[in-house]
Amino acid sequence: MTNALEFLPTQLPYSPAVLKHQSYHGWVIEYYAYNPVTGTRERVRTNLNEVKKRFRTTMEFRSYANQMVCAINAKLFSGWTPFMSTTSVRQYETVKTVADKYIKEKTREKLSASTLQNYRSVCTLIINWLESNKFKNLEMKNFTKTLAIQFMDWVFNDHTFTAPKEGSAKKYGRAIHHEEKHIGANRYNNILKQCRAFFSWSLQKEYCEINPFADLKLKKKEEKRRTLASAEDRMKIREYFMKKNPQYMIVCELVYNALIRPVEISRIKVGQVDLANKVIHLDAGQTKNGYARDSVLSDELIQILAEDLAPGYPNDYFLIGPKFRPGKEAISTRMYAKEWDKMRNATGIDKTIQLYSLRDGGLTGLFDNGLDAKTVMKAADHHDLNITTQYVRKHADKDLVEKLNKHAAKF
Repeated sequence: MTNALEFLPTQLPYSPAVLKHQSYHGWVIEYYAYNPVTGTRERVRTNLNEVKKRFRTTMEFRSYANQMVCAINAKLFSGWTPFMSTTSVRQYETVKTVADKYIKEKTREKLSASTLQNYRSVCTLIINWLESNKFKNLEMKNFTKTLAIQFMDWVFNDHTFTAPKEGSAKKYGRAIHHEEKHIGANRYNNILKQCRAFFSWSLQKEYCEINPFADLKLKKKEEKRRTLASAEDRMKIREYFMKKNPQYMIVCELVYNALIRPVEISRIKVGQVDLANKVIHLDAGQTKNGYARDSVLSDELIQILAEDLAPGYPNDYFLIGPKFRPGKEAISTRMYAKEWDKMRNATGIDKTIQLYSLRDGGLTGLFDNGLDAKTVMKAADHHDLNITTQYVRKHADKDLVEKLNKHAAKF
């Protein structure tokens, strides 16, 4: 005859529940269960003294309590443990551990360097804030909405970042001066969206039960402090760069005439410049909105690029390298701002005129030259000319190439 004990594991993860009457605790149900956090079996006592008061006799109480014991043992046998309840064991991971896993997965998604840096910086901001408030080993299950509110309040009211001081760009050999600044509404909103993304990912992976940032409201966006460059301003810009840094004029022309955003220019490879068809092919991973598009080149810009690419650079070289010439490495967008600030200080143009202002000016020029709104919308990669936060996918066609070449505003 087979012994039923042969089918039991040598070491059960629990000890069955039993009803006991103890001199100190009174009536209790006692058992040992596995705690996934500590990795050991721990004693559990359920006090029944208040329950006993509901029964007239001890016999009635014992009958009810034994039913409770049987129910607990059935749950223990099925793998249940009171230390987990409905909570996933993953929720006992620390915020820092989960953040590291989040960044590791995002790194494997082959995102752009700037996007990945945004993910990293926000996770670092959360971790540093937790540590400074003595929550170094906070578990994911304990990151509540209250903590999320406190964190975002700190971000907006107390957090500062280092930025170049107004009018202090390097000039005449003097170093740039910096100052501590509070973030604005736009940056606040970006951080909040990144926090939502992190906890949304964590929710999907069962590291948490709720997204504590989900219901927090975005702040009203600040109006862009950017003005158009007049014809006189553009003349000053051209004269300065043709004398000091002629290669930078290629960047200016790409922004103004081809309507390519500065951050997108830094990602363009030589092989994407199609002079024969008068376009630059932008891949989805290179554009701000994540959609591939073709940016049309004016005849003047084609001539400039043809001269720049005349030496015959490899197709995998970046169009704009660290020295504003094609190279193996991409240029940092900070270099754009650095050179632009030098020019602005030297020429005296208004500080609200930014490199991106040239794109605004290029769009305005197309309208001024009589181009219809639908064609401008396609050229600008806009879903709506008045609301530029929504975008649609566009590809250049022959009609668009001809129209833009005919009506492109001269820098």
